[in-house]
Amino acid sequence: MRTLAIANYKGGVGKTTTAVNLAYNLAEMGFKVLMIDADQQGNATYIMTRRAYTGRTLKDVMQNQEIMAAVKRSCWSKNIDIVPATEDMETVRCAEDVLQRRLMEVRDRYDFCVIDCHPSMQIMTINALIAADDLIIPLKADRFSENGIGTMMDYLMQIIEYNPTLNLAGCLFTMYQPRKSQYMVIKRMIAENYPIMSTVISDCEAVNSSQEYRKPLAIHRKNSKAAKEYKELAIEYVRHVKGAR
Repeated sequence: MRTLAIANYKGGVGKTTTAVNLAYNLAEMGFKVLMIDADQQGNATYIMTRRAYTGRTLKDVMQNQEIMAAVKRSCWSKNIDIVPATEDMETVRCAEDVLQRRLMEVRDRYDFCVIDCHPSMQIMTINALIAADDLIIPLKADRFSENGIGTMMDYLMQIIEYNPTLNLAGCLFTMYQPRKSQYMVIKRMIAENYPIMSTVISDCEAVNSSQEYRKPLAIHRKNSKAAKEYKELAIEYVRHVKGAR
């Protein structure tokens, strides 16, 4: 099982949208996917289960419950299971490697694990990054994200002390509009040798409406530009994994 964290300490950059759509598209490619909702806001849980969840959650897993006791089948694909979030996960007190150890229990059941992280460096995000093989950092092509990426990299340098094999698959530009200002941000980050995903996710009305209807884009608006781009992202990530092995 290959584990991918979707993380950025900055909020509002499309982490959950990326996690949900990447997981769904990997499942559509025939892979068995485990999704971990490590954000107490529970937006990925909200989309992938379509109802309030009252059973065991990631909080129970982090407090020494076996992970399969909290696994729930996604409503959108037989190839996706999800470990739901709960709003009180921020109260969890645990070691930094608990999630890594729990995922070892299911490494032969799934091809990929996709973790949606909270926009912070609290204990759940630290656990996710220590458990991950790969990291994708979604961000907007704007000055605030450009200024903040250095801070994110500083956090990663601390995480690498605990997980030296963590691989930054790349920064993923989301909510992109073909403007000179956004193009210049991308150009500067490439010049500064930040790893950049080839796929760019467009600023598209279909993304917002898919959240409203609680559906992956490939179901909600499969012909939209963003739906096609998220499919391209899944293909790019699989190629990246094959190249990394």
